[in-house]
Amino acid sequence: MIDINKPITNPELVESIKVFQSEQTQRNEHRMLEQLKIARYLMVFEGELHHDTPDSNGRSTLQTGSTLKFTLLRDSSGTPLHFAFTDWPAVYKWNNKPNQKTFIVRFDDLSSMVLREGSDSSGVLINPGSSNLFLVRQQLAFMSGRANPQVIKKETKVQLGEPTIYPQALVDAVVKAIKPLDVVKKAWLMLMKKEGEQSYLIVVDHRGDRAKVSNTIGQAATPHLNGMFLDIVEAGGAFGMSATENRSPFFEREF
Repeated sequence: MIDINKPITNPELVESIKVFQSEQTQRNEHRMLEQLKIARYLMVFEGELHHDTPDSNGRSTLQTGSTLKFTLLRDSSGTPLHFAFTDWPAVYKWNNKPNQKTFIVRFDDLSSMVLREGSDSSGVLINPGSSNLFLVRQQLAFMSGRANPQVIKKETKVQLGEPTIYPQALVDAVVKAIKPLDVVKKAWLMLMKKEGEQSYLIVVDHRGDRAKVSNTIGQAATPHLNGMFLDIVEAGGAFGMSATENRSPFFEREF
């Protein structure tokens, strides 16, 4: 069902994105995530829609014969990604063309498009050309309830998952710091929840001086933690081995 008469506006979401991008605190992040999940979005498409006459509530049902193909963008590596807009002004900032065709979708629809079997989309970009908020596949799975936290040991009450908003600046800083350390082979990043407390977890596969590696990572990450705590563990231990199972590292040295 589509409400074709109600304009799509998300002023609270737009403001929450702006505030979070200006000051990345947990409070601002939480507010933005809640708005992202309840918002309605516009997606540009190609094709033709045929629908019934709108009812008294302005809702209409698509008819057989409608064709709908959503336009995709590509990231710097050439991987396709979906994109959506919070309102019409955002659409025109991206592409100021008249008579653009758009379709109204919910957050769950966006997640389903990216996470469906066979999709190679890397995520969803909200408001390309203005806000440029990128949500990767893992974030969408976590936010939509499609990702189950990994429990390492029941007695430790530790849960691991993907950060809802990926800390790209932190990761970039850590990668820059550990590249010169040829003793570091791989590194993984996760979100860890332990007895109600939340922190980032970096697992490191390395040889040599543990203190030097940990200090290097800690110093590089600290300016980008935005109030979060950081735990660093070795990949060779039982916890590190369990934590990294079936997960992709954000850093892997090529030998």
